[in-house]
Amino acid sequence: MRLTCPNCAAQYEIDASLIPIDGREVQCANCSHTWFARRDPAAAERPARAEKEADTSKAEPPSPPLPDTRAEEEPEGVDPESGSGPEDAAAVPRRRELDPRTRSILEEEAALEAEQRRRDASKPADPEPAPRRDVPPAPPERARATHRSTPTVPMAANDTDPLPDRDRIGATLDTAPAHTEKPTVPPVTDGATPRGFVAGFALVIAIAALFVLVYVEASTLAAAFPEIEGSLAAYVDRVNALRAGFDGWIGNLAGRI
Repeated sequence: MRLTCPNCAAQYEIDASLIPIDGREVQCANCSHTWFARRDPAAAERPARAEKEADTSKAEPPSPPLPDTRAEEEPEGVDPESGSGPEDAAAVPRRRELDPRTRSILEEEAALEAEQRRRDASKPADPEPAPRRDVPPAPPERARATHRSTPTVPMAANDTDPLPDRDRIGATLDTAPAHTEKPTVPPVTDGATPRGFVAGFALVIAIAALFVLVYVEASTLAAAFPEIEGSLAAYVDRVNALRAGFDGWIGNLAGRI
């Protein structure tokens, strides 16, 4: 197969198997120009045709060579095939062969492309995705139960900020201990305080009643216990003085009103 550089018209004779069917990029060794080359269908058939002709020539006996009479008829310096002189032959660019380095690079790239093509052909097809199943909606009863079980967050008292503080709620939930043991405190009976108050009030009433009883029964007690008659007389006089002062204070208060 022959490649011709579109930039400098340099020609290269390479094996057709180095160029894939889809084509590839090649680079000119003369001017370093890169272009996309495609395989020539006729070039792929030339090796097979040459092998067939070689087999045919081997099977048939060679014929005797004919004398070349064109050399006598045509003048010297004229090309027998093209009929042109030395000037026309110099105008045709000389065909250049590929250097070993470029040829090895082309062969490696062709081998890599063939290996990649074999891998793609042997790669299994992607499995089809499983059909998507629609999830039925939850029944209303379950939805109501879920709504009841969801804890409600109390709204803030401020009307300007009706939503709760998310950061504060999150910090409270994160820092709350999982298990907190509270100290046991003995229960306080509700009747302890009223019972003590009633007992004290009853004691005061009893003492006051005792003093009133001694004041009323002073003469009887003095007759029964003569040794305390003086103390009882002083007690009665003291109570009478208090009664007189209290009566005077009540009278003054009533007069002012």
